[in-house]
Amino acid sequence: MDISVITPAHDEGKLIGKCLRSVQSAVGQITGNVEHIVVVNRCTDETESIALAGGGRIVDEHAKNLSRIRNAGAALAEGDSLVTIEADSWMSDNMLSEVVRPLDTGRFVGGGVRTLPSVGRSASSAA
Repeated sequence: MDISVITPAHDEGKLIGKCLRSVQSAVGQITGNVEHIVVVNRCTDETESIALAGGGRIVDEHAKNLSRIRNAGAALAEGDSLVTIEADSWMSDNMLSEVVRPLDTGRFVGGGVRTLPSVGRSASSAA
């Protein structure tokens, strides 16, 4: 199964590197092709250059609507399945294998995961 990971990003230069590395770690746990599309949204920081250096495929979308931003990435996606992750989040090493496992049964077409907040992350560092 080929997967397209889509990450909307607005001025996430401080956090997107960890997101990109986590996706790469999860890719190592599955077979198939995985592309990572980063949708750069009105960034004024180094988000785009970090995403490029981390292997992301870049698309610009200037909308102020998260659905339109994600859809800009989906429009370019070449994978059989779409996975989205926020630029200030990260995947566990087994995330993509856990996505593929139920989809491969043919009984599921989508899903979601429980997210856990970062321990010790203050509101000021989340901005």
